Amino acid sequence: MAGQGMNMGINDAALLANCIIKNSRSGNDIGLEQSLEEYESQAKLMNYTTSIAMELIKNTYENKTISPLRQLGAKVINNLDPIKQIMIQYGSKHPLGPSQFEWVK
Repeated sequence: MAGQGMNMGINDAALLANCIIKNSRSGNDIGLEQSLEEYESQAKLMNYTTSIAMELIKNTYENKTISPLRQLGAKVINNLDPIKQIMIQYGSKHPLGPSQFEWVK
């Protein structure tokens, strides 16, 4: 859970930059509300899914019944390198975050 707020902020900034650059290239007024609708929908979806996932993780720490299962799951993941790498990859890049950056083109 640590650092997810920072990750969300960085992804938000990248989504907004992509939206502004795409609209600017298309000749759209980047200050118009409809120019920012794509950013808004992408950012909301990404932030809602992250919030739900973090809430679920938090609940596994607070629920004493689930805690032993969480501990077992963490041990299994830690000892199975392929699954561990998938978890690390998922944690480092949100699947709904930007897949490309408009400023690189």
